[in-house]
Amino acid sequence: MLGSLMKMMPLLAVGVTAAGGSEEMQKVGKEVIGVVQELKTTFEMRSLVKVIRLDMIAGDPIPTNITEYARANIDSQGTDPAADAWGTLFQLEREGDGSVYLVSCGPDKSCGNDDDYLQVIVDENGRFQSKYEHVN
Repeated sequence: MLGSLMKMMPLLAVGVTAAGGSEEMQKVGKEVIGVVQELKTTFEMRSLVKVIRLDMIAGDPIPTNITEYARANIDSQGTDPAADAWGTLFQLEREGDGSVYLVSCGPDKSCGNDDDYLQVIVDENGRFQSKYEHVN
């Protein structure tokens, strides 16, 4: 279902813009698109982290190249499994304390600021953390 919503996003955007509706209508359309993009990104991040964790349980290390790993292991129904809904490639962030995160740069396509999305792969103790985090 999420794949279908993502495929419909361009149609929604064109429809709202082409309709020449009020500014309020266009604002609502953009907000709806933003919500769908957030849902797609967080869903795909969670799916990717689950696959990484399953591989870790089987004895594999955390991948070094998340782009290659995602493309080889995730079926995202026609979209690039290595990219978020804004078209930016996911990144791995490794902290000095040993924790590792999957990162989406968010709507502004620039990592390291308030609109990034993070998903914990392992925490500083090497444990899996399933809590989804959105950094503000």
